[in-house]
Order: sequence, then C-alpha cells, then structure tokens
Amino acid sequence: MCINRFLQLIVGHRRGNCKFNHPITILILSILVLVLYFLYSFHWSQKKLFQYYILDEVSNTSSKYADFEFTINEIMRCSREAPFLVMLVTSHPSESNTRHAIRSTWGGVREVYYGKEQLVGVLTLFLLGIPASMSVQAAVETESRVHKDIVQQNFVDSYRNLTLKVLMGMRWVSRYCPRAKYVLKTDSDMFVNVDLLVTSVLQPGLPPRTKYFAGHYFEATHPHRNPSSKWYLSRQHYRLDFYPPYCSGTAYTFSSDLSAKILQASQNLPLLPLEDVYIGLCLNWLGVHPLSNSLFHIKHINYSPCRYKSLVSSHGVTPDKLLLYWKGVQGAGDLHCDSVSLWLKETFCSLWACKGSSM
Repeated sequence: MCINRFLQLIVGHRRGNCKFNHPITILILSILVLVLYFLYSFHWSQKKLFQYYILDEVSNTSSKYADFEFTINEIMRCSREAPFLVMLVTSHPSESNTRHAIRSTWGGVREVYYGKEQLVGVLTLFLLGIPASMSVQAAVETESRVHKDIVQQNFVDSYRNLTLKVLMGMRWVSRYCPRAKYVLKTDSDMFVNVDLLVTSVLQPGLPPRTKYFAGHYFEATHPHRNPSSKWYLSRQHYRLDFYPPYCSGTAYTFSSDLSAKILQASQNLPLLPLEDVYIGLCLNWLGVHPLSNSLFHIKHINYSPCRYKSLVSSHGVTPDKLLLYWKGVQGAGDLHCDSVSLWLKETFCSLWACKGSSM
C-alpha cells in the first residue's frame, strides 16, 4: 500500500517496533499537525460560529422577522425604473423634522452624474416601527401620503428593535426593488455624501458586484456584558466572547443581491437586538466577508467643505447642522481639496484658533 510505503519512509520499522530514522521526521509531523489545526480553526470560525453563538434556551428575541407585516408601504416606487442605489434610513416616528432635513439634503438626491454626463437613479426610504402614541402614528400616515417615502411594519419602534427595521428594509428591496444594484443602510443622524458614495465607492461604470458589503469595519470586538450599557448583550443571547467581522450600523453599503440572502440567513439565526452585529452574523452564515472602507466614519467629523466633500458619512449631525453642512458642500462646487491643503489647515487650526473650524 502507498500509505504503508509512505510511513515506512518517514518512520523506520525495526522488527515490529517503530523507531524514528531522523529528527526531521518530528519536524514534518509537527508541521502537519499545525496545518490541520489551523485549517480546522478557520473552518470553525467561518462556518460553525453561527451554530454556536446562541444558547439552547429559547428567548423572546428568537421570534422570526417574517411574523411582521407592512402597515405603510410604497410598492410602486421601483415599478417603472429600478434605481442604481436604494438608501434605507432608520428613523423614529416622532422625527418628522429630521426626515424633513434629510429630504432637503442628501435624501433628496434623485440622480448622480458619473463619467461623461451619465446618470444613475437614487431612491431614499425611511424605515419606521409603530410608535406608542396614536397621534404620532396619525402624523406619520399624513407625512407618508405627502412624501410617499415611508415604510413601516407592525412592531414597536424602539432601539432594541432596530434589527427588525433593517430586516424590513431588506425585505422591501428584495420584494419590491430587486433590480436595484446597491443599497445603503444608514441612520437619521448622519451626513451622507451621495455623490462620493456612488462615484468613488460603488462606481456605476464597472460591472455590478455581488456578495459585496462594505463600511466601517470591526473585527474581534467583544460583547458588552454590563447591563447598564446601551449595547448590552447577555450570555443567554450570545455566549461567545467575540463578534464575527461586521460593519458599523451608522452606515454601510451592499450589493442588492444580499438583501434576499440576509433574509434567508435570518430565518436560521435567532434575532439579536444589535443590528450591525446581527447582520455580521448573517454574513458569516452566508460566507460573505465585509470589507473596510475608510470613507465611512462612525464619529462626528468637524465640518469644513473640503473635509465633507472627501467622506461618505459623518455621525452625530443634527437637522440644523445637516442643512448648514449640505449648503456649504453644495456651494463649494469644484473647490480644489487635496490632502496637502487639508493637512495645512488642520495643522494651523491645531496651533491657533480657527473660527468655524469645528461646526
């Protein structure tokens, strides 16, 4: 047998007793063991994590997303021509002023130029749950009739139900706008540079990507076990000491084919209240690795027209600041913003007070 012959070459047989011929045999066997160990570890981390993170106990977060139905829907928004990009914005029902500011700025972008005066379409939708107040719900329904850009399902609107909002957006795209090329998921307190997102990140001139997911990347982060933390997750819900790779929920973009795939994964993974972590678990289940993109920021970036023309997203922007920032960026036009001028300005402002440098 070939195996026996191989063993005889590595391990010397002396009248039935195994004896090593050469010290290199030990080295070869050690290398083989290490290779097998790393292959097994990689396989476990990439394929088995999703089977392990939930305890056997059934919790109230294990209810399936499919149990919820649309109470406000916009089924015709993609019926004529599919947009290149669908932007899904999570919003609380009471944030009517915030939604108005977004509609007046980056959420009002309908087309983006690229190449030689070629255009691609953009669609913005707000994702809502059900508020506690009937008067707020009535106001939302009126707002929806006017703007036709709100999607709502019959789950309670709360921070811990943010995962349900995002899955609702995935369901809407996969069911009513499957021919869109890309999706952006973001929050209502964000500044989004739609032009830069489309032209520099998504690049309409290239063939559409599939299984693509990018944003501000996290790897090997640890769950918050302190019950007072906003991001608390008990071991009853998640028992590992680290999360799989994921992108911050402040803003991430992905190819539209992943909408249906993530929904499919969600039917196999009990829900978690941390939306971005949960989407990361779904991607892990699908074998999709998210990508890091430095243009996505999870913190508030101090405003300047050059700085905001050179980023995709900035966090913690109030409605009044959003209107101000957007006006400044749009008014900048073809302002020349290179890395050297930005560095000089930031260095100067760090040494001397700059009026308006931190808006």
